[in-house]
Amino acid sequence: MIQDMPNPKHANPDSLPEPAGKGGVLAAWLVLVMMGGTSVTFNVWHAVHSGRMLLPLALLAAVAPVFAAMGLSHIVATHKCGWFMKAITVGVMLGAMALSAGAIAAVIAPVSMHLSWLFGGVLDAAALIALGVILTEHGREAARQAAHDAAAAEAARRATEDAAARTAEVPAAVPPQEPAQVPRRTASRASRDPEAEKARTAYRKSVRASEPLSERTLGEMFGRSRTWGANRIREVDNGSLKLAQ
Repeated sequence: MIQDMPNPKHANPDSLPEPAGKGGVLAAWLVLVMMGGTSVTFNVWHAVHSGRMLLPLALLAAVAPVFAAMGLSHIVATHKCGWFMKAITVGVMLGAMALSAGAIAAVIAPVSMHLSWLFGGVLDAAALIALGVILTEHGREAARQAAHDAAAAEAARRATEDAAARTAEVPAAVPPQEPAQVPRRTASRASRDPEAEKARTAYRKSVRASEPLSERTLGEMFGRSRTWGANRIREVDNGSLKLAQ
């Protein structure tokens, strides 16, 4: 009844055996409880009446073989043990079954002398088979859950990698460029007023004489404001009109 738990590593959840269902596990538990309880009852009766043992010691003598066989089967099934540990466990289980079957045979010998050993063997074998079914179903369920968890983790990892790859393929957003600044107009249209033409001529002459007129002086020469004079000087400086020869 020693079975290794399935290894869920790299396992496909769909390829694992389906659980037997609650009905099969419940039946296995019923067999285990009934067979184990019957064996313990016969062992206690034999220890008290045939061995003349006190009740506490009789209970230990009755329970120990059955518990040893079932407990070791569970331990070896749920842990990765080598062949040596499994061989020792099988030996202990066979010895425990022999002790239990011998005690049961001594009790029922008056009723069934030739088949007394068979009765105890049937009880212990049925209990171990039921325990094996329970452990197998527990292992299958654990393997399927581990396989589902591994598959979910793998799917999450692939989704993360795909998202990262898609993000890397998207070009970085180009920041919008500021519109080029329109060069400011440096030259304004020159006034065609005769007085303005005279003021520009007077300013050119002062420039050629190396004594340029100021804005205020040029405006006062023609009875105008300083701003008017500044505009005429700007028109000359910006080259709006050709200098008079």
